Amino acid sequence: MSSQKSGDSGNLLGPIPVGRLKALLDRSEIPLQKYGDSPTVKHYTLWDRILDIFNSARATERVEGGLWRLTSYDVVLGPDMLVSGNSKGLALDTIENNDNYVWRIPVENKAQALHAVSWWRGVKLGVSQDGFYRLYLAPGNGYVGYHLEVDVEEDVDAQLLVVLDNSACGSRHSSTINLELGSNSSLKLYTIEKSCSSLYHYKHTTLGENSRVYSRILASGGYMTRLREDYWLVGNKGHASIEASTISWRNERLDLVINTIQKGSNTEGVVHTRGIVSGSSVVAHRGVAKVMRESVDASVDVESFLYLVSDTAKAYSVPVLEVDTGYVVSARHSTAVMTMPGDEEFYLRQRGLSREDILKLLSIGMIENVVDLENVDGELLKRLYL
Repeated sequence: MSSQKSGDSGNLLGPIPVGRLKALLDRSEIPLQKYGDSPTVKHYTLWDRILDIFNSARATERVEGGLWRLTSYDVVLGPDMLVSGNSKGLALDTIENNDNYVWRIPVENKAQALHAVSWWRGVKLGVSQDGFYRLYLAPGNGYVGYHLEVDVEEDVDAQLLVVLDNSACGSRHSSTINLELGSNSSLKLYTIEKSCSSLYHYKHTTLGENSRVYSRILASGGYMTRLREDYWLVGNKGHASIEASTISWRNERLDLVINTIQKGSNTEGVVHTRGIVSGSSVVAHRGVAKVMRESVDASVDVESFLYLVSDTAKAYSVPVLEVDTGYVVSARHSTAVMTMPGDEEFYLRQRGLSREDILKLLSIGMIENVVDLENVDGELLKRLYL
């Protein structure tokens, strides 16, 4: 596979037929990670646990997950079925994964390629009207693999809730979403993820002319969770604002990667992440905010803050700016891995709060960043994540 710089799509593998990907995998021609990525990424991501996802036996039945009664859903994907509520403004077609199916998401590492050839339940969703649409990806005992293609038409103002439920400890989950926004469209995108075992999820979002996406993410780790989201601002005046919260209380492993790539002029990319890391958990927040040479008068803002709340927890915050043009409005980033300031903790404990109470308050604040959704059970979320 050819080498490439981060954010440079010129040498990425794809679009490509699945049969061709299988042949490359059989010949071991796709690396574990892309050339130019930090070698220490192997420390953030336990690749053996990610690869074990695809070695697991295929799940044949859906099992009850911790998030299944979070809300009512318009589309449910399970190992044994696909259920659609036929919501107004949401068209649904099934996708069959075979050797002739052309994989459109760029492939740069082995996990992406393994998912592309392994998933078996896929749907294409067309969003043609304003509305709030809810998708649930259900767990099973064994490997579950899902793929979604979501097209938001021009001039549509929609909300999309995606629930990745891997809370059943016998479940191994991989999923991808290829999301395209038409010109002058707007999308509020909510992703809620809960894992007990191993999970791989990749979301690839392309923004058209004058389109906007506001994304909120709530995630936990499990044995090994790798969440990656790429936002390509290819049209002029595109805007992507991403806020992510992660909560890891015990022995969890989570690698969160959020990239923004700005190609259009007058685009704006904002990425803010927060995380609580406790027990013996290991959490990394990473990503590249790249402004391409052809982008003029762009703005980019990246923040990442992780709170260590135990002596055995580990956290890594690695935001990167790559600006290939001299014509930018602003470009800033900040990062910190910290413990709670002593004076703030002293102030709260003097008012009767225990240290555990204080940490739960911090976590509740992160959870409430997503529970303003219609019909979402905020108390259930707190029980699951705390």
